[in-house]
Amino acid sequence: MAETQELMKVIEEMRDDIKYIKKHLIDPDSIMSEDDIACLEQARKDFKEGKTLSLKDLRRELDLS
Repeated sequence: MAETQELMKVIEEMRDDIKYIKKHLIDPDSIMSEDDIACLEQARKDFKEGKTLSLKDLRRELDLS
């Protein structure tokens, strides 16, 4: 009986540890590399300079609308 209670205590502690890990886990897809950052900056620059097309305009240009 005491062994069962000890096991239940360990399981509860492990459950708490898992909850903590889940709460503090970082999504690796949300981390941007230096290359990602450079590409994003270039895209923002292109957008500001009017070098981009909207999806609507691209579809029209490719006769996909």
